[in-house]
Amino acid sequence: MAERIETYNMIEVTALLACGNEVVAVESAPNPENGVHDLRVTMEGEAAESDHYHFIEHGNIRRVESVDEAFKAIMGCLKGKKPRGKV
Repeated sequence: MAERIETYNMIEVTALLACGNEVVAVESAPNPENGVHDLRVTMEGEAAESDHYHFIEHGNIRRVESVDEAFKAIMGCLKGKKPRGKV
């Protein structure tokens, strides 16, 4: 069964895409850390939760230049596509 996580961090989106997760929802929502509306990305994958915790523990495992893949996946989701694959 696929797991879901939510994140406001585009570097994390990039890292989780590289782990084989996919973007399944994108919306504006208040960030729990500061209450300011931000882009909330919901991701799904077989190990999304453990991938999320690995990212939290080990930080940025992807180069900043790879963040364009996160934006491509987000735009694909907004346009009704479900992008798959690795970064």
